[in-house]
Formats: sequence, C-alpha cells, structure tokens
Amino acid sequence: MTMDDSRINIIELKSGQRNSRAARAVSRSPLPGEIPLIDVSPIYTPGNTEGLARTGRAIAEACQRIGFFYATGHSVAPLIVDNAFSAARTFFALPLEERLRIKLNDRHRGYMPMGDTTVPGYAANLHHSFEMALDLPVQDPDVLAGKPLHASNVWPELAGFRDAVEACYDAGCRFGFHLLRAMASSLDLPDSYFQALYRDKPLASMRLLHYPPSPDPVDAQDDFGIAPHSDYGVLTLLLQDETGGLELLTRGGEWIQAPHVPGAYVVNIGDLMGIWTNDRYTSMQHRVRNTGERDRYSIPLFYNPSFDTRIACLPGCATSTQPAKYAPERMGEYLLANFNRVWESYKRPTPGD
Repeated sequence: MTMDDSRINIIELKSGQRNSRAARAVSRSPLPGEIPLIDVSPIYTPGNTEGLARTGRAIAEACQRIGFFYATGHSVAPLIVDNAFSAARTFFALPLEERLRIKLNDRHRGYMPMGDTTVPGYAANLHHSFEMALDLPVQDPDVLAGKPLHASNVWPELAGFRDAVEACYDAGCRFGFHLLRAMASSLDLPDSYFQALYRDKPLASMRLLHYPPSPDPVDAQDDFGIAPHSDYGVLTLLLQDETGGLELLTRGGEWIQAPHVPGAYVVNIGDLMGIWTNDRYTSMQHRVRNTGERDRYSIPLFYNPSFDTRIACLPGCATSTQPAKYAPERMGEYLLANFNRVWESYKRPTPGD
C-alpha cells in the first residue's frame, strides 16, 4: 500500500497518546514456557477422560499464571487460515470508498475505519477492521424483533471473500466449542457445562484486523495498534501473522512479546471469565505495537455465549471466606455497555447532549 488513507489517518490520530511509563515500557522476549504451549487435541476424543483432564490442568495453570496460552492440535486446517489472511489482505487493499460502503452498522457488522476504536485514556487505535458474526436470516425472530447483535452479515463485492471468511469463522467456532470441554474440566465442572450456553445463537464475532506500519520509525515505539487493554468477553481465539507486535503484561508487571507460533492459536481469557470464576482466572492486559516496516494482520474470534446468558459466580468458585465478588451480568447487555465505551459507532448521546 502507498501513502493511502490508512497512513494519513495514522498521522492524524497519533496526537494525544497518553504518556504512561508503565503502558509504554519496552517489552522483552518471553522465557521458555512463559506463554504455555498446550496440545489441545484431547478435546476432540470422546471418552478420553485422562487426556481431557490433563489438558484442563494445563489450561488452569496458564489461566491462573498469565491468562494466555498457545493452542496446538486444534482442528482448523492451514488452508482455511491461509485463505482467510489472503482475503483480509485483499479487502484492506480496496479503496476506502469501497470499504465504507459496508461501514459498521448498529448490529456490529461491517467495516470499522481507522480511528473508530479508542481505549479510554489513549488516542485512537491505529488499526481498521472488518467485523462479522453469526449470520442470521432476516426472517429470524430475534432479527425481526430488533434484538441487539442479531443480524445478517454484510459483505464487500469481492470474489471469494465471503467463502474464505465464513470458512475460518465456522472452523474457529467448532474449535472453540470443543475447547469449552477443557475449560469446564479445568474448573472441575461437567464437560458440557459451558457448551450448553453456546448452543443457541452464541455471540461469537470474528474480526479481520489490519495494522499498518508506523509512518515515522523514530517514534514507532510510542504508537499503539491497539492500546493496553483486556478483552471484555469470555474467550478470545487469535490467529496472527508472522509480523509480530502482540505484547502481554505479566502478573509481575513486565511486558513480554507473544510472537507468531506456526499452526497455533493464541487463546486468552476475558473479563467475564473473571466474573464467572470469582477471579480464579483473571484477564490480562495486552497491546499491539507495529514497530516494524511490515503490515500486520490478525484474526481474533471473540467466543461468547448467547445474549441472555447469566454470568454469575460458578459452582465451587466462592467459599465462606471468599464470597462472590461480582454482581451477575447478562452477556449481551455487558457487551453492549462495553461497545458503547470503546467503539465510536456505538457511542450514544447522553441526556442533554
């Protein structure tokens, strides 16, 4: 790409970044095993109680220590991943006016331009994205009723794009659904405990992200593709390219790099998992800084249960000496409140505006 709208917008958006020494601290390479690498293949074998328990224990340790892990042994084919990244690169190379024809709507589907997301306290994030989710027909009762976040997807007029993106979404959701068995095992719950909450129209959304390189290498270390934040859902399943830039904040207060691992998803827990587990598992801050000269692409799948799911302290996660810390949340309402806080397209006028 040349000095197009993306580069111009970056220059305009860089002003106002918050000066926080902790947020801007230089990252280091991870120590061996610091970000666990977990073979999750036992989640696909019915009756493999021992393998599932072993995977669950590894996930429990990862969630308690750092909140992230690399997942290998999943069922998502490399060709599906390659096609999705190819589709992303083709889409973001389109002229801005073509992307804006499908600008993000109030059902959270479509194109989000550069600068439309902001982590509170920071300047706008230096990325743009394409959003899609469960594709519901217009005749669906929840769509007809105007239920938030329930809709058909919108697509660019780009040959092969929809097929590639839907294939990646479907495969990622299948992986996530199986992974829920190990998440349940990690908390000593029945294998199907979480799966039951995802069977009816889960709020699983996938995002294609493009982070252009900084136009000014001198101060690229001060640029955030996305500023420090934690994810506010339950689980995030991330595919990232080889460019690098994802960084995690350890519980010891150090930023470490989370480089691309061939064939692996990066899995992290979100804020709602903390509510569910009474902070046995807590989400961790992470950020993206694209300090090199290459464009970065990533594809996160935000894997959340159905809109009306009640998120409350799980059995066994509260005791007489450590009662539940959080009031219950309703899944969909919680997401909408956070969209309103972070996404420009969701910000509603307050009374008196």
